[in-house]
Amino acid sequence: MAKTNGHNGHFGAQELTKLLGEMNTEADFPIAVVTNRDGLVIASSSPSGMDAQRQSAVAAKVGETAALASSQLQMGRTDEISISAEEGQHLICRPIPVNGKDLFLAVMLKDRGQPYRRATNKVIAHIRQHWAF
Repeated sequence: MAKTNGHNGHFGAQELTKLLGEMNTEADFPIAVVTNRDGLVIASSSPSGMDAQRQSAVAAKVGETAALASSQLQMGRTDEISISAEEGQHLICRPIPVNGKDLFLAVMLKDRGQPYRRATNKVIAHIRQHWAF
């Protein structure tokens, strides 16, 4: 599933988990998960006690729903989906097409105004560069 890169060696789930942890620290995200279309966890970074499988299933379902809505409304490919809570939390789910397969990166923001695009773009670029199916 992961491909080898001559400069960085093998980039697998363990390396992706580390990358998510670094992103969470730098951008102050409490939760990040990468999932496939079926909701299976590929990698996650969150405080202990958080259920990565639940996070992954939610991200996949949000992505699936957004893809259906985009298709029905003839909007083209979805770039991101966001869900805001009254308390200010914000869930961002970003589809990542990789060799004809869809992965999803989901991050939780503590507050709607919190910047996230640069951090998530960096992880998405890394996944596109290093992963293959």
